[in-house]
Amino acid sequence: MKKPAPPKKKSSPLRKRAEASLKKQTGRLEDLSSSGMKTLIHDLGTHQIELEMQNEELRRAQEELEISRRKYADLYDLAPVGYLTIDEKGSILEANLTAATMLSTGKRFLLNKRFEEFLDPKDRGLFMTHSAEVLENRVQRSLEVRIRNSRKKSAFWTLLESAAVENPDEGTVSLRTAMSNIEERKRAEDDLRKSNAFNQSIIDSSSDCIKLLDLDGRLQYMSPSGQRLLEIKSFGDYANMPYSEFWKGTDREQVIAAINKAKQGLSSSFQGYCPTAAGTPKWWDVSISPVLGAGGKPERLLAVSRDVTEHRRAERALRESEERFKAIAENTAVGIGVVDAADQKFLYANAAYHAAFGYSLDELMGRKAGDVYYDPEDRSRILQTLKDQGRVTNYEVRLKRKDGSVFWSSSTIRPISFSGKPALIGAFIDVTERKNAEEALRRSEALFRSLTESSPDCIALHDRELRHLYVSPAITRLSGLPEEAFIGKTVGEAGLPPAAAAELERLLRRVLETGSEHFGEFIFPSTGGDVYFHWRSVPVWDADGSMRGVLAIASDITARRRAEEKLQESVRELRAANDELARFNRAAVDRELRMIELKKEINEMLQRTGDAPRYHVELEKE
Repeated sequence: MKKPAPPKKKSSPLRKRAEASLKKQTGRLEDLSSSGMKTLIHDLGTHQIELEMQNEELRRAQEELEISRRKYADLYDLAPVGYLTIDEKGSILEANLTAATMLSTGKRFLLNKRFEEFLDPKDRGLFMTHSAEVLENRVQRSLEVRIRNSRKKSAFWTLLESAAVENPDEGTVSLRTAMSNIEERKRAEDDLRKSNAFNQSIIDSSSDCIKLLDLDGRLQYMSPSGQRLLEIKSFGDYANMPYSEFWKGTDREQVIAAINKAKQGLSSSFQGYCPTAAGTPKWWDVSISPVLGAGGKPERLLAVSRDVTEHRRAERALRESEERFKAIAENTAVGIGVVDAADQKFLYANAAYHAAFGYSLDELMGRKAGDVYYDPEDRSRILQTLKDQGRVTNYEVRLKRKDGSVFWSSSTIRPISFSGKPALIGAFIDVTERKNAEEALRRSEALFRSLTESSPDCIALHDRELRHLYVSPAITRLSGLPEEAFIGKTVGEAGLPPAAAAELERLLRRVLETGSEHFGEFIFPSTGGDVYFHWRSVPVWDADGSMRGVLAIASDITARRRAEEKLQESVRELRAANDELARFNRAAVDRELRMIELKKEINEMLQRTGDAPRYHVELEKE
């Protein structure tokens, strides 16, 4: 069988030009001389060598190209990012080794698999929308999805960055997608969110006025305490307002200067006057500092203001008149003492101060402030607070007098300039009576609890929403429910019989509505029979006169009611006997009256017959 002739190779344009040139020269070969022939042979040999050299260079170029191709193929496969080519139906056409590793399978098993099968079911719809948008609009888009890890039976977050790639030869469009594992980033973002929430809670609970500004000094956030201090009703009215506009005159210049320094990464502080939104005059200690970003550059500004109006007024009053201070200090019942900031020795003490301690003024002048503390730890804590905060306010400590007796004091200490040198001024109020009262109150509460817990009465304390704040053991014994079933729950939520709960709530709500005490009786159903209570509910008032809740006391009067019922039964029986006796007496009287009438009739008859005297006497005898 004859082999088919091999297909003719297409001639390149270069070959065609060479053949045409050869045809032109063939006709002249016969005319060439021997010398011309030699020259031609020499030229042909030279061309032959040149072609061989070109072939060698081409071979080396092909080898280098293959090496380069392998190198880039390795780079493609071993890239830290997974690469996928996905057709319009969502099937994987091509994948690098990293993508296969991220999808927990081999490269050859990925081909023609639908990519969405590797996604968390919750994210499959997102990917389909993502791929449709990229393919239809020929745009580049990013999407965060979770890849299922079949080995670990878990999922991890992945960032998909997709672009459309057209295939002109086939007339199709495919999706070229890069996959990056962002699990660590997502975890860090979650930690950051938690941290931000924690920080926000600290800011929101701070008593200072805390504000966040952008780099232009415009207001972005203000803490709730700041809005309260500045008497701002709605923060929205001030959002994006330049912070400097809150201030006036030279104080505004201070704010602008501090903002400019913060933009350069420097913190600064100052004190200035800024009235509230309602016009209330206020003095503030203000610090403005940068909030640095990841690159160490300021991203936002933090402004913290503390209301120092009262302290400012006090300082001004001290500066204005030392004599007035002395007059007030010497005549006040508040103990006031001044000590040297360096050696803690007394520089001044008013009459109330040295009288409270039992020392004369001269005796105090030679002592250190630490000598009057009962507990050295209290003094250490006060000194540390002074160091950290610059002042101590209403700090309660025990102090000792000259005779060794101890009393409780509420002390306030702050730095001042006294006679031209640094000093500390302390004011104290003897709160021993209040402390004793608090102790008495604690004992009273303990006594109340012991009385209520040993009392046979049912005692309960409710707040204004009728939630139980306290229930006595008698209630738990009667209801058969633990204390936990009542505390924090309303009457209806405590698990009592519905009818009883509804009646109890009605009785308690009457007190809330009227604000007055109510009495009555109440029947509580139990397994042993109905229990009768004498009910008393009274309002509980706060010191400011507002109603705090309701106290209910129920006394078991079941035995008394049973006795009353028995007594009523006896009364009913006695009344029936009396009625019977009365009926008997009425019958006897009726018979007697009848006899008297009969006698009258007989006497009348005898008189008519003439025998009246004789028979009448006998009848009378009878």
